[in-house]
Amino acid sequence: MQKKEFVNRIHELISMDLGIDGVEILYRSKDYFCAEYVSAHFNPLSYRIYINEDWLKCADVTEIIRVVAHEMRHAYQKFQIDFPDLISKKHDKSEVEIWEKEFAQYINPASDLYVYNQQAIEKDAVLYSEKLIIETFK
Repeated sequence: MQKKEFVNRIHELISMDLGIDGVEILYRSKDYFCAEYVSAHFNPLSYRIYINEDWLKCADVTEIIRVVAHEMRHAYQKFQIDFPDLISKKHDKSEVEIWEKEFAQYINPASDLYVYNQQAIEKDAVLYSEKLIIETFK
């Protein structure tokens, strides 16, 4: 199976798990991203995930699942902010308010890696992706 086909299948499964639909995945070279080491990026304005093709060439199955899950969790967060009535899984309102502030004032890893990692939206996406990895490889 080609890696892009694998990404598409993981994307479908995670979409079902999160209860969201309509998030598109596109591929770009490493030059598109804010830093060479960035594997993927969720664009909250277009609901698109951009995957670093150069990273994908070297990525293993676990990393692909982790990254797609992480970026899809950002899409879920944004759905909770923009379309809460369309999602069957309701999230804690106070947490969603924090996510909304952080999307509005997002700190990317190239600007400040420490602050980036401290953002609630990043912590939540990391926790979700790690939980998915653990469940996948039990």
